[in-house]
Amino acid sequence: MTNEIKNKILKSEPVAWKQFKFLQSGKLKHFPADLGDKLRESMIKNHFAEAFKVWQHGKDLYCLDGFHRCLILKELESQGYKIPQLLTGEFINCRNRQEAARLILVYSSQYTTINRSALADFMNENSVSADDMSREINLLFTTGGLERKESIDIQEEELKPYTKTHVLLSFDPNIWPQIEKYLSSIQKVAGVEYETSSNG
Repeated sequence: MTNEIKNKILKSEPVAWKQFKFLQSGKLKHFPADLGDKLRESMIKNHFAEAFKVWQHGKDLYCLDGFHRCLILKELESQGYKIPQLLTGEFINCRNRQEAARLILVYSSQYTTINRSALADFMNENSVSADDMSREINLLFTTGGLERKESIDIQEEELKPYTKTHVLLSFDPNIWPQIEKYLSSIQKVAGVEYETSSNG
């Protein structure tokens, strides 16, 4: 391996997004209904503002980043929204299917987290409404004055099953993406099970 960073983006041009092929299925990433609503709201308000990442393999055009956007675009079109037949795609240089699959995981990863104490200042400085943005993305802020909500402090410990112990957890639905992986790991412990329900 050489100490060189190469440009993997070959070109950018309009692509027929309805003809995309996908290496992944809808099972690769959990897509809760509330996040689908936020993505739908974001596309309605912000339009198509981020190019698809695509890999051309022979005559096939694989979408590496945009599976759920395509689902929402088709849904919006069925509801009467006018969607262009061609949308911008960035063509990525992939040697083979394995490299393309690796990039799907890279595009799905999150390398940074937002500093919540600085988020309120950023939004105020740029006149961005918390009420408005909360319909499009997950914000852990109240609507009145951007007061910061304390994030959950989850301590990871060795999980051991207990006999006939019942624990009730109640939390804001907006923080479900933060704690879902912890609940999933708890469920894997022998003798432990959980169920979820909603009060509204």
